[in-house]
Amino acid sequence: MKKVFVSGAFNVLHAGHIRFFTDARALGDYLVVSYPPADLLWRIYDKKSVLEDADKLAVISALSMVDEVVLSTDEDVALSFRSACLEVNPHVLAVTTDDQYIDAKRRFCEEHGIEFVVLEKSLPEDGQTTSTQVLS
Repeated sequence: MKKVFVSGAFNVLHAGHIRFFTDARALGDYLVVSYPPADLLWRIYDKKSVLEDADKLAVISALSMVDEVVLSTDEDVALSFRSACLEVNPHVLAVTTDDQYIDAKRRFCEEHGIEFVVLEKSLPEDGQTTSTQVLS
């Protein structure tokens, strides 16, 4: 089974997130989504959570392409998902081209033997799914 891992705040779940999850899931057989709980979101990202943690968990878990949801708990702005990712032991870490921590995530993957995949991001109104592009 090929596990794919994605992380983000997913603070206001929208069509772009659904496309990201769908395209990430297509990279393997099992998709794990990770997000920081509200207190960590506030503490390290200075963002207030729109949904209560239990509600966000319920919404993301209900998506057909998502197989598992885990919390990001590390006090690291670039790699808050580090412990969760290492516990899940995925084959792939997927991000989008606009990820501001792309370099740190690429290094993390290199250090831990995880395939790093960057998904092109499309505008929500264009009706297209993102395309897969591996950037090395």
